[in-house]
Amino acid sequence: MPSIPLLTTKLYIPPPREEAVARVRLMTHLERGKTRPLTLVSAPAGFGKTTLVSSWVRGYGVRASWVSLDEGDNDPARFWLYTLAALQTHHPDLGQEVFALLQTAQPPTADLILSLLINELAALPEPLTLILDDYHVIENQVIHKGLMFLLDHLPAQLRLLLATRGDPPFALARLRARGQLAEIRIADLAFTPDETRVLFNEKMGLEICEEDVAALDARTEGWAAGLQLAALSLQGKQDVRGFIQAFTGSHAYIVDYLAEDVLLGQPDEVQTFLLQTSILAQMNAPLCDAVTGRKDSAAMLERLRQKNLFVIALDEARQWYRYHHLFAEVLRHRLQTASSPVSVTELHARAGHWFEQANLIEEAIRHAFFAQDLARAIVLIETYGEKWIRRGENQTAYSWLQQIPETHLLTHPRLCIIYALVLLWMHRLEEAGRYLTAAEHEIAPTQTHLKGQAFATRAFLALRQGQYDHTLALIEQAFALISQDDPNLMGRLKLAYGIALFWKDDHLHAAEAFDEATHLARQAEDWHTALYAMANYALMFSLRGQFRNAEKFFLQAVEFAVTYHMEYSLSANIVYGHLVDLGHEWNDFAMVDRYLEKSYKRTEVDQDPARKINVLFKAIKKELALRHFSDAARLIQACRELVEAHPHPEYIPYDLDYLQVRSWLLQGDLPSALGWAKALNLLAEDEVNTIREPLYIGLARILIANGEPARAV
Repeated sequence: MPSIPLLTTKLYIPPPREEAVARVRLMTHLERGKTRPLTLVSAPAGFGKTTLVSSWVRGYGVRASWVSLDEGDNDPARFWLYTLAALQTHHPDLGQEVFALLQTAQPPTADLILSLLINELAALPEPLTLILDDYHVIENQVIHKGLMFLLDHLPAQLRLLLATRGDPPFALARLRARGQLAEIRIADLAFTPDETRVLFNEKMGLEICEEDVAALDARTEGWAAGLQLAALSLQGKQDVRGFIQAFTGSHAYIVDYLAEDVLLGQPDEVQTFLLQTSILAQMNAPLCDAVTGRKDSAAMLERLRQKNLFVIALDEARQWYRYHHLFAEVLRHRLQTASSPVSVTELHARAGHWFEQANLIEEAIRHAFFAQDLARAIVLIETYGEKWIRRGENQTAYSWLQQIPETHLLTHPRLCIIYALVLLWMHRLEEAGRYLTAAEHEIAPTQTHLKGQAFATRAFLALRQGQYDHTLALIEQAFALISQDDPNLMGRLKLAYGIALFWKDDHLHAAEAFDEATHLARQAEDWHTALYAMANYALMFSLRGQFRNAEKFFLQAVEFAVTYHMEYSLSANIVYGHLVDLGHEWNDFAMVDRYLEKSYKRTEVDQDPARKINVLFKAIKKELALRHFSDAARLIQACRELVEAHPHPEYIPYDLDYLQVRSWLLQGDLPSALGWAKALNLLAEDEVNTIREPLYIGLARILIANGEPARAV
């Protein structure tokens, strides 16, 4: 299974700026906030949120994990992976199970992921603060809900701090009323006249009188970015008072005015470097060399740092940097209007090429779009799209695909197939079918492997739709076309083939397919497909009554799940459910309880009602076996409520009816059972399929209880 590449620079706690003012009053506020689950540092851009928090962490020895967020972190799998990676900077062994689960094609719900993580965090020996910087870039409601779940169940050893330009959509009033929220806002972050004096006269080496300091503080309203820009602009100016009186207005106007003044005060080569590298979200010397055509970018970056020109180091070695967001915005705006020997699109093209060579593919795609090189962006998405899907970054793949105009998308069959796979995972089956049809129309006769991929994707769609004969036919066509050196796709196809055969009641050939799928998936290091295939392989023995063989293979699957940190995965939960069934076969209720408990752990926060119902079915069987009829009735009612309230697989009501029939018969309530059979118009002579089989097993039990054993057979 490919792992998601993580940028370690996003986990780096920025060093305090040399010219930063020691803001003791705010440090005291942050220290007091350590007694509350959430600290919110909320203010518009340029109020010094990041500088304040990083100065507190480094200056007060706070044990903190840091994530600098960006728009790409709106993919839930990526967001939680970065969060976990940040926590692992202090505890490398933390969340190994969670890390593995997050990198599957269909990661579990955030509630399950966080429940596992919370249990581990509760055992930490020392308190830890998780800091999420620039949280305002997160717009995905799934992430917001997950973070609220974390807050609602926050262990005593963890605190959360959000630095953001706007309030997150949390229940802040509730947290505030409970005394669980510490807040630092604009009024707190605004510089006082005394802090402004320290910045100008002590940190920046200027000599400004109290009256002018007060005027500057009033003009900027204590806005940190405006004050710092003003300090840079004032260096070398004689008429301080005239300069101060020359600017006024909104923050946007002030930053434009002052940044322009700072920029024009630099030598031409520095101005050119600043403008050309402003297109980069983060940069190092080799990247800057590639973009600007220079050979001395390392020296230039150090020069900018020494001059405090809004360059922020992103690692201890000072190899990666970024510009202050506001300064970068001004530079990019000027770049669009300034005359330059190199066009903006060419600068983006150079950056994209460097990022592609460095295997930073998403940055390469982003710059390809900015360079208006749609063809290059498409090639990169075609090359890496399926990798994103296999490691659970469906939202990432979807967001890039959304940026491609529909007219171009529909003429690129590989893109259409990737889009169809994403839509399959999103359960948007009709749309997936539409893009598959477009792909099939565009595939050239010579593109045999691609044609095989289209058949494979169509097969996955047919399987989701319960069209098992069609699934088998499509997979046979795919097998004839797909390259044998693609074990990942072959493994998933063999698994789908086995599932379709199972629903066709061909258990012998299904077992062969599951065994082949296991070996292929292991070869491809697709551990979740391998585990799911192992579970189904063991099930085939159970269905043939070979229970000891089934147990042996199920336990091998459990061991495999533990080895690859998948104990709480969906596939592992299927294994636990089958082991519960074996426990029932042998009346081994200790075994039933052992694996029911594991299943409950997986489903207690699971959002999929079908999986919850299936675990409840196992519990009902146990209560019936122990003649606990009132407990069984309570669980049956809980299942009925879930069935009525949520969409569910077709087989679930039939299995539930069978359990109800078992309950009636065990209690000697034959009239209720007969009334049920009559209401459904069930006849012993009916043709039976696998899905409706539980109904007829129930009917057979009713006929036997009613003294009609010949009809039951």
